[in-house]
Amino acid sequence: MRIATLLFLLCATASEAQADWSLAAFTGASRTPSNTLTLVGPDGVPNRIGPVDYVGEAWRAPMYYGYRIGWARAERGLGVEVEFTHAKAIATTHSTLLTDFQQSHGLNFVLANIVWRHPVAAGRLVLAARGGAGFTIPHVEGTYRGTHTESYQYGGLAWHAGAGV
Repeated sequence: MRIATLLFLLCATASEAQADWSLAAFTGASRTPSNTLTLVGPDGVPNRIGPVDYVGEAWRAPMYYGYRIGWARAERGLGVEVEFTHAKAIATTHSTLLTDFQQSHGLNFVLANIVWRHPVAAGRLVLAARGGAGFTIPHVEGTYRGTHTESYQYGGLAWHAGAGV
């Protein structure tokens, strides 16, 4: 009986929420621009290979996906988010030294974002803009001079910006 009374009092005296949590999952496509790769083999000699062109193949397994969790003081205005994105990039190297190079099991981004949200149409739609920075953890797969290797690596800093409804 005490628990029922306590629950009733909590529900009867509840006030308006002062914070807004959000959870989102998404999929889509990405584009990786051409670049030059510097590879160091077992002999310690660096080799520059390029240009290296990429295709995303976002809709073939494993698919491009991401998710984020966010918090804002109110339904509209500024908030913060933590985001994980799993993209992929499959290379065409035109090289006899590097015959295979891909990040098909993850060009992974771990980001911290600042987001601005503004509900419109009686709250049924939300205008949003976000920007963030973090780091990448690519799962690199490659065949260099006939030796195949796969491993997670630290890929460096990353940033992004976006807007949508």
